Order: sequence, then C-alpha cells, then structure tokens
Amino acid sequence: MQFHLEVKHNASRIGSKDKRPPLVPYAIPVLGSTLAFSSQNTGAFWRWLLLKTNQHDLRAASILLNGTRTHLIFDPPAVSIVFKSRQISRIELDRKLGTNVLGMSKEDAVRAFTSETTSKDSLTTQRIHSDFLLDSTAVNTLTANFMEQFQSALAAEHGLVAGKEVNLFAWLKDLLFRSSTTALCGSNLLRKYPDFGTDYWLWDENVLALLFGTPRLFAPNVYKARDALLDRLEDWLVEGYSADDDSDDPEWEPFFGAKVMRRRHAFYEQQNLSLRAQAGFDLIFLAG
Repeated sequence: MQFHLEVKHNASRIGSKDKRPPLVPYAIPVLGSTLAFSSQNTGAFWRWLLLKTNQHDLRAASILLNGTRTHLIFDPPAVSIVFKSRQISRIELDRKLGTNVLGMSKEDAVRAFTSETTSKDSLTTQRIHSDFLLDSTAVNTLTANFMEQFQSALAAEHGLVAGKEVNLFAWLKDLLFRSSTTALCGSNLLRKYPDFGTDYWLWDENVLALLFGTPRLFAPNVYKARDALLDRLEDWLVEGYSADDDSDDPEWEPFFGAKVMRRRHAFYEQQNLSLRAQAGFDLIFLAG
C-alpha cells in the first residue's frame, strides 16, 4: 500500500527537486531487500526489480538494505546529473566498505577513507596509483613480473605434456590468481598460505552481502572467510615489516612484491592505521 501511494505521489510531483523514489516492497523488517539483493542467483533480483518498476513507469526506485534506504537510478539523464554533481560524495560508501567488507573499526575507516584535503607532499592512494599503476614503466614492470609468474606456473603443470581434461575456467582462474597475487604481493603470502584463494573467492563472491550489512547469522561462512583472510594478511604484514630493508627499494621483492604495495604501506603508516585495517586495505587492493 505504501509503495502504491508513493508511486502515485511521485507521479504527481514531476519536476520537483525534493522528491525521493518510491520504496520497493520488502518482507523482512529492517533487513528489507538485503538478502535478495545480495543473492548469488545472478540477475534474479534485478529482473524482478525492473519488472516492478516497468509496471509503474518508474525511472528510479528505492530499496531498503539493512535499514538504509538506497536509491537506484535507471534514467540515463539522471545518471549523468549524478556523475556531474559536486554535492554527492562516495565517502560514506567507502567507509561502509571499510567497516562491513574489510573488517575495519569505524575509527580506522575514517582514517583510511579521509575527506580532508591533503598537502602536496602527503601520500594518497590516488597519487600512489597514478605513479605506480598508470605510469607506463611501472605497468610494464608489473606485467613482465606477472608473465614470468604465469609462465612458471604453466611449466609446473606436468599434466600438460601428456594432456589432461580440465574445467578450463576453474583451471585458469587458479593459475591467474596465484600469478597475479605473487606479482603484486610477493611470493611469501602464498608460500605461507597456499589455500589463501579458497577463502578469497568466497569473500569476493559475497562482497555485496557484506557491504549492505547482511547479519553474520545469515552468512556465517562468508564472515568466517573474511576474518580468516584478515588474520593471514596481518601475519603476512608483521613478517614483511620485520624483514623490510629501507636501504633498498627494488621493483619487486618476495615479502611485499611490487613497489606499489610498499608505497601503500607507507600511506597506512601516515594515516596511523591499525594492523587489522592495513590487512583490510591490502585485501581490497588485491581484489582490484
């Protein structure tokens, strides 16, 4: 009833700047549409939502995600306006990512995703990525290291000589994950935790469920995988910091891998992040 009233009210206020999209019906109080939205049944929620909005000729709708009213915009001109707006910021979403997906405390999330203007000498992730991910020399170095790791992984696949039947996607997925992780993070992480990828993919597939605050009760395995990843990354960081030699700055080294990773760690120190928050920041960078 509320949805139909909002649809009618919405239609009567065309041109108004202060209206909100109608709130799509949901069954579970507080959680709202969280479970359906983060379902692994790919596309099911979106097909249902588009059917619902098309029935009422809506170009935007709101859904309730763990108590938070979240707006979804389908209208191209409206999307363009959102991207051009200087009043809209993603800082709160970034901080929710920090606390919900990366296991940070609220204090660490504020320090990690800061809205303060930094001096030209301060490190920011944007400056680090510009220097070490967008610069052609840095990209070529990282790519060459990845290709070296990938070729070594292929050479170790003895079954390729005689031939073997594999699920091509799963086989490549594992090889590429190990190669790219080693190129980026160094060889020590997967040497210490060869099954790191098992928890990683479970976490990766459920990022939306975590982002919008699905309670641990409904996703215990996902939270368990996230916490295990953070525990391992903390341990990896401690060992790497103890072995770090500031006198040398190679393009790649076994403890922390590529130079971009070591620059990010300098940013973590600048922001006074806890070890747990650093582990979370490395996890999302690895995902990227």
